[in-house]
This record gives sequence, structure tokens and C-alpha cells, in this order.
Amino acid sequence: MSPSPCPWASLLAQYGSWRWAFAAPVPVAALVVVLARRHLIETRAPATTSLDLMGCVLIASGLALLVFACERSSDWGLTSVGTLAPLTAGIALLVAFVLAERRARSPLLDLRPLRGATTSVPMAALALVQCASLALVLYMTLYLQHVLDLGAFRTGLLLLATSVGTIILSPLVGQLTERGHGGRLVITGMATLGVCLLWLTVEVFDRRIIFLVPALLLFGLAPPLVYPSATTLVADTALGSAKGAGAGLAIQARQVGATLGLALTNMLFTAIEWQKRNSLLKPGDAFTPEEQSALDDALTRERLDTDLLAQLPGASQDHVRGAADEAFATAIEITFLTLGGIILLGALVALTLQRGTIGRSTPRPSA
Repeated sequence: MSPSPCPWASLLAQYGSWRWAFAAPVPVAALVVVLARRHLIETRAPATTSLDLMGCVLIASGLALLVFACERSSDWGLTSVGTLAPLTAGIALLVAFVLAERRARSPLLDLRPLRGATTSVPMAALALVQCASLALVLYMTLYLQHVLDLGAFRTGLLLLATSVGTIILSPLVGQLTERGHGGRLVITGMATLGVCLLWLTVEVFDRRIIFLVPALLLFGLAPPLVYPSATTLVADTALGSAKGAGAGLAIQARQVGATLGLALTNMLFTAIEWQKRNSLLKPGDAFTPEEQSALDDALTRERLDTDLLAQLPGASQDHVRGAADEAFATAIEITFLTLGGIILLGALVALTLQRGTIGRSTPRPSA
């Protein structure tokens, strides 16, 4: 779920297959597990609680069906039975999850804190920033590789700029959050991300690399401003041993942003790309979903079959590639513009509510 790039994963993708990149974090994860078992101190609630199996099944099934419907809508259409059936079932399961959690003795997700803005606004910020951050890294990676032809390794090096902010800001954000400035940090981070998305919209339109680096550096400031401060604000709504449950709410908010939010974003992106691509080609060259899938395989070099691209509709390979590149860039522009507007609107709402209660937590006493 982390949007930070991995240089050795870029090398694997450059000289091997993108699937190998998933193996890059495994050694690091194994080392972290060993160190965690040795050095982390386990804490437990004084009361024995049971696992909410019903809640687990309902929320997992509901989110899975919603994500499935969003992902397949580009192939089957928004009004097809194949899209509407899982979409309706997913919504019904999530409604059932909410009803079940309100009655459960040990709910998987305690919904009571969400009634107040002190908890709901930081959780919404976590979900929005997680969704926008993953979308930015995902689409910029594809844009740099397949539109600007930078290759996987150079793309990974360029995206390293997004990690600078985390290294610099993390200690400072922790100190400011402890002093009761968490709400301001969340709002600042959201505003920063919104401005960055609008900036990247312009740079993608002009297809200039030189100004992408400062834009990516600016983006790197947003997650470290939002994640720790918003997580602390959510955790502070719980008391005593329930702080673990508060931190769990923050994690679940990010998971929703990473799954459902990114699926909805991808549905918007794919619809725009498909419409723009077909509008750039001759009327007789419009793509079916199957042809679009085959074209995507060829354009992303996933299948090194030169005959595949030649057999697709279009006057020539260059014509089809040009239409695909322009459609991809247009989809990024509109998607980033939409996400940037939503993020900035969210920051404005949070700023309005912050004058009331959000982020006005009492500074924690020093140890």
C-alpha cells in the first residue's frame, strides 16, 4: 500500500518482468518480521474479546464485489448485468456490515466514533490521500515508461523524488502532532497534494520532464504530513487500551482508499482513455473491449508479438500508438484534475470544521 518507489524493483522490471518486482520487498519484509519478533513488546487489552467473523466476511465480500464491479465495468459497460449485479450485491453487503457492527459485542469496526467530525474527517483524509497517492504513482509510472519512453529504471529513479519529503518531514511532523497541531498538518498535507495534482495535470499536458521533478518533490511532502497526524487524531478519540482500536480505524480508512477508492479512480481513467482513443481513430477503427485489451498488451510490451499490433484496426502502428499515447495523457489529465479538485475541496471542508473541534487536541505532556 505504500506509494514509495523501489529502485531494485525497477531494475527487475527493466531487465526482467514487472512480475518479478513483487519479489523485491520480500527479503526486507522477512528481516522486519524477525526484528519485530525480537524487539516489539506485545500489548493486550485487559478484557478478552472475540473475533468478529461475521463482520470480517461482510466487509471483505462487500469491498471485493465493489472493486470487481468497478474494474470490470470498462469491459462490460456501466449498465450491464455483469457490472450492476456485483455492484448491488457489494453495496447490500456493506449495509449489512454496518447493521451487524452496530449490534456486535466486539465489532470489527466500532462505528460510534465516526458520528463526530473529530474522527470522521481525519479518516476521510487518510482514505483520500491514500487513493490519490497510489493513483499518482501508478499512472505517472505508466506515463513515464510508455508515453515518454524513459524505461522502468529511469522511471524508478525519477520517482525517488517522492521519498525525500518522508525522510525530511517525519521527525518534525511527529513533534508538531504531539504539540496539538495535527489538524493543521492534515489540512496542509491535503492542500499540498491537491496543488501537486493540478501541477502534474499541466506538466502531463505539455509533456515536459524538467518540471516533473519539483512537482514530484512537492507530492512527497503530502503523505508524511497527513498519515501520522491523521492517524494520531483518530487514535486520540479512543481512551486507554482502546487506542489500538483507534489506530485500527486509521488503517482501515487507508485500506478503503487503496481498494475501493483506487478502483473507482481506475474506472474513471479507463472510461476516459477508451473514449478519447476511439475518437482519435477513424470511425471504422473503434475498438471492442477485447481489441482494447490486446492493444494494451502490445503497447505496454507485455506481449512481444509484432503481428498483434499490426492486426488491430488502424491505418498504421504509429497512428495507433500516437492515439494511445494521447488518450493515456488525456485520461491522466482529467483524472488528476478530478482528484485534485476533490482533495482541495476536502481540505476546505476540513479547514472549516477545524475552527470547531478538529485538531484542537490538548498537547500531550512530555514524559
